[in-house]
Amino acid sequence: MKIKIFLTVFFIAAVVSASAVDIQFSKEKLVEGKTEIGDYIFFGEELEYTGLVDNLYFFGQELNFTGTAESGITAFGKQVTVDGTVKNDMHIGAETVKILGDITGTVFFAGNDVFVGEGAVITGDILAGGSIININGVVNGDVYAAAGKVYINNVVKGTVYTKAKKIIFGENGKIEGNVEYSSDWELSATDRSKVAGSIEYREWDRHYFFDNAAAVENMKIFGIIFAIASFLSFLIAGLLLLVFPASKTLEEERTNRWFLYTGLWGLIPFFIFPVIIVVGALLAVTIPAAFILLLAGLPILLFTQIIGVTLAGQFLFRLFKWKKKSRHLYFLLGMAAAVIISIIPVLSVLGFIFFSALGWGKILEGLFKTEFGNGKQKTAEA
Repeated sequence: MKIKIFLTVFFIAAVVSASAVDIQFSKEKLVEGKTEIGDYIFFGEELEYTGLVDNLYFFGQELNFTGTAESGITAFGKQVTVDGTVKNDMHIGAETVKILGDITGTVFFAGNDVFVGEGAVITGDILAGGSIININGVVNGDVYAAAGKVYINNVVKGTVYTKAKKIIFGENGKIEGNVEYSSDWELSATDRSKVAGSIEYREWDRHYFFDNAAAVENMKIFGIIFAIASFLSFLIAGLLLLVFPASKTLEEERTNRWFLYTGLWGLIPFFIFPVIIVVGALLAVTIPAAFILLLAGLPILLFTQIIGVTLAGQFLFRLFKWKKKSRHLYFLLGMAAAVIISIIPVLSVLGFIFFSALGWGKILEGLFKTEFGNGKQKTAEA
């Protein structure tokens, strides 16, 4: 019963979050002109959005946006055209990206052809990658671009950092900041005259990132920092979650047989959960449900890992014949074991599966009100 309280909290949070979102699926073109601000998620063929929205999430073939987004747009498709107003960040990945409206905030573009129209105004930084990046609009910010060709035919009021085979200035092209670029060709004297700030050139080198010792070292440092941050986040989340009185059930003594059977039963939902998401995404009717399950996957994974690590710590306490009963101490000992296992390549994967399976098994035990492997340890065994 107590374990159900845990699950109820997680699922209620997921439902409440989903209730504030309008989720639509259409195999045909859908024209939407909402007048109430809220989040909007679309799966399907084509969407023409002309109304108001807080956050727009698009996953389909073609998006034509002429409305107003109070927050931002995240879109992945074949062609994405934004000819409206976006008041915050944009994240777009498409074969063809066309920006024709007014955008505020940082924008991320990835596509074969990225086109910023003449009437477009972007107040913020651009981070773009593609075959051709064509900037014909005004950019009130910096530009970070990696492409085969970069065209600049309007005013960029910040600094341009680019790695491209060729940089081409149009008649109206002008950069008010600095330029740092790598290319097969250096800028001509005419092009240099259109840059108000300093110019730094580095010859195009396809292997620069991998051969550059400083870049490799920075990646190693980033990896170490990320690993430490992840460890501390998991540690804090686990200790806080175990404060709840319902988690006291994790202190109940159990037999060795229970740990084995619970872990084996937990393997079933551990492997079935991602399969359900994939199958749901392939079936048209269940795509919204699959998306919600995908969003819920991370907190569920975190929840099962915390339970699994705690139970593993309890098993180690039992193995070393320590008499102290404390779920927090169980969790800390289990964390220590998890860290040791994580540095061994093959065991790290098996350990991850084992901890999650143990957590899933405990959840199943609570849901079905059963006790795997003879359940709790009897007094005579203590």
